Amino acid sequence: MFFNTKKIEPIEKDSSLNKDLAIITQMNQEFATSLDLSETLQTALEVIIKRINAQAANIFLIDDKKQVFQCIASKYQSYLDEYEIPLTQGVMGKAVLQKKMY
Repeated sequence: MFFNTKKIEPIEKDSSLNKDLAIITQMNQEFATSLDLSETLQTALEVIIKRINAQAANIFLIDDKKQVFQCIASKYQSYLDEYEIPLTQGVMGKAVLQKKMY
C-alpha cells in the first residue's frame, strides 16, 4: 500500500518570526553601540513602528512608589513625554491588574 505524501507548505509564521528576530538583533546592536539611552530608545521605537506599521509608539515603565505608568520615551507623540497614568487606568492598567497582554 502506498501513501501520498503531502507537500509541506511554508508557514507564514516563519517569515514573521524571522523579521522579529532581525529586529531584536538590530536593537541589540543599537543597545551595545550607543551610550545615549534616549537615542537608543528612539531608535528602538522607530524600528518597532516600522515593523508593526504604526503611526506612533511609546515606552512606559511602572513607578512603584507613585503607582503610575511613566512615559520614558515617545516617538511621534511628544506630548506624552514624561506623562504619567495611574496604574489602574486604561488598557495598560487592565493588563497589569489581570496580568495579561492586550
